[in-house]
Amino acid sequence: MEINAPDFRVVEASYDEMDELLDLSEAFFKESNYHGHTTFNRQKLRGNLFQAWQNRPRDFITFVAVTAYGRMAGFAHVRREDVFTNEDIGELYQFYVLPEYRGTAVGRRLRDAVDQQFQDWKCAFSYVECGAGLDARKNDMLFFNSWRKIGFEFLGTVLFKRG
Repeated sequence: MEINAPDFRVVEASYDEMDELLDLSEAFFKESNYHGHTTFNRQKLRGNLFQAWQNRPRDFITFVAVTAYGRMAGFAHVRREDVFTNEDIGELYQFYVLPEYRGTAVGRRLRDAVDQQFQDWKCAFSYVECGAGLDARKNDMLFFNSWRKIGFEFLGTVLFKRG
């Protein structure tokens, strides 16, 4: 049984949702480890997403969780690469759920959409990374445990250096 699970759907993002997606991306940025070390550039992200959706529509997809009231509750950017292998590799580029929707089905359903996309792409392997941000220990555990439940394994550590 879901507790406080909003009625929502997970769909591919469209150009019409760009402004709300950019708002969520800014929230992700402010909550992440990057905030205070670099500046969020809304226009640059808009251009990059537009270009990725236009030029690589089969290789870069953004999933959004939209509530019954039309509010975007979270997003996931995924891409498929083969730049150094003969097989496709799936990458979770960014994943974010608004704090008020954490602990509901939103994150799990976004995760499942991402995993299904990796399967649809027939990726030889896929990987996800966690830059947990301000509440790192709690968010790390939520993220890792969720992905482990569907077969992802802990493989290494990402290190971060400022400046």
